[in-house]
Amino acid sequence: MILLSDYLNSSLIKTSLCATDKISAIDELISLIITNNPAYDRASLLNSVIDRELSHHTYIGHHIAIPHTKTALVEKIIIAIGIAKNPINKWSEENQHIKLVVLVLSPITEITKHIQTLATLAKKISDEKIFNAIIESNDVADIFKLVSSTD
Repeated sequence: MILLSDYLNSSLIKTSLCATDKISAIDELISLIITNNPAYDRASLLNSVIDRELSHHTYIGHHIAIPHTKTALVEKIIIAIGIAKNPINKWSEENQHIKLVVLVLSPITEITKHIQTLATLAKKISDEKIFNAIIESNDVADIFKLVSSTD
């Protein structure tokens, strides 16, 4: 069983993204990760995520995007969450308005855990009650509990 709390902490949650486009949103979440892990190479992480996003967009429906990548640049799975109080337009061809961006970085060696983490996240945050609670909250501790709860 994947425990999202193993890969997320409250310092990797941003309750008000400033971004107005996909690249800026991903960059803001990479910045959170770099703040917590200064040894990581910001440009390389950003390029890895953007390359993956360009090959296939990560909009999953219901105003949610989960940009992700597998990379040798990280040693463990990392999740960062951003809430767009002003929805981000044109994330994908469907021109959806994104309100919740969840970035997942995984070691290239953790393919199974990467897929399980994405599936667990998608199921959890696609629940309408949980999604609405997340995007309406300004409290990172509450958001952490909503995302990482196992019920």
